[in-house]
Amino acid sequence: MGSTRYNLGASINHPFYSKLRETLPDSKVPEGIECAYEIVINGLTLEAIRRAMTESMKAAAQNSGLINIYTANFGGRLGPSKIRLKDVLPI
Repeated sequence: MGSTRYNLGASINHPFYSKLRETLPDSKVPEGIECAYEIVINGLTLEAIRRAMTESMKAAAQNSGLINIYTANFGGRLGPSKIRLKDVLPI
């Protein structure tokens, strides 16, 4: 399916796909990690997206197995805005 607005086809974020760790030279999945979730957040305002990111991180932090949270905006291909994690980290 993909994005019709930005003319992108459906894909996986392959560097974070744990099953390809052994075969990809650019894998970002550390040894021993079996799963990585990709969460896409869309919103009407940047403030709504910031709130969603903060609440998502709070919820994820409740999982004792959490190793890392990472963000990307794919060089702006998904839209012009970029929200850095350090700007929305829950205190």
